[in-house]
Amino acid sequence: MLVYVLPIVVPMTIILLGLIFLPLQTLLMIVGGLTIVSGVLLLFFAPAYSMLAFLSGAAMLIAGIRMQRRQDDRQAAQIESDARSYARRNELWVERDDR
Repeated sequence: MLVYVLPIVVPMTIILLGLIFLPLQTLLMIVGGLTIVSGVLLLFFAPAYSMLAFLSGAAMLIAGIRMQRRQDDRQAAQIESDARSYARRNELWVERDDR
């Protein structure tokens, strides 16, 4: 019975405890990978649970990767905006000094 419960309970426990220390997207990628590994181990004991673990692990992994990509895009846009703002400020200072 424990073989059937562990692949579900362990990832959820890691998620709940990990939210204290890690960002959600990192946690989803870690737990998704671990759930896929547990799906491989379950393949020999319970193929139905194995498919459930594969699918839920893949969903968590994909969600984590997409969240990380969105965050990276937002940071890149912010950096680009800051660079444009700095360049504009620099142009204003140069124009001011030329007067």
